[in-house]
Amino acid sequence: MPVEVQVLCLAFFSLWPTKWDKPVEACHTINQTHQVLEQEKSDYEIELLISLFKKESNFTANLGPNQAGACGIGQQIPAYTKYYVDKKYTCNEIKDPKVSIYLTIKALDYLKKESVRQWARPPQKPLTEGGLYHMLCMYNQGPRSNCKDYKGSYHGTTYTRNVVRWRDQLKQKKDEIYSCLMQGDLCELEVDFPESLPIDVINNYPY
Repeated sequence: MPVEVQVLCLAFFSLWPTKWDKPVEACHTINQTHQVLEQEKSDYEIELLISLFKKESNFTANLGPNQAGACGIGQQIPAYTKYYVDKKYTCNEIKDPKVSIYLTIKALDYLKKESVRQWARPPQKPLTEGGLYHMLCMYNQGPRSNCKDYKGSYHGTTYTRNVVRWRDQLKQKKDEIYSCLMQGDLCELEVDFPESLPIDVINNYPY
């Protein structure tokens, strides 16, 4: 398990340690997301994707279909996958975590282009986080929703603000852990995690 994955796992365990937060499942998802991001050469922040999966499914890979037909950790709707990839995926296919992670990345790519299209006439002031709030709103509500309004594109819906807040918490905690690990033997991390996870960075950090 790469060092950056281990550190992000430790950050998650530190922030959300209870069984209801599913930190073990989150850690496996972090590792899978890291692999898919590298495979796709995508520059999305891993903390953003993990926060999105936490919001959408709480890392339950076999979730769905729900009332809207959404499946998997990224809660994609099978009928819509054909719009952002070269085929229509089934619900059972989407329940494969790596497939759902891949589709999430492709959906965000599609929504990024859709945001640019909808804002063909430049807004009077820059969109929040370069249009990320608009993209996340559409991921949650669909591209034909009212996400172009002030709440969707600037202030942020409750969904968007939750995802962004969790992303920021993960990034901050990750930085704190890196700073601690750089202290060597002086680093004292109070993080409880199961021995079944291959996390050895605490005792074997490559200085």
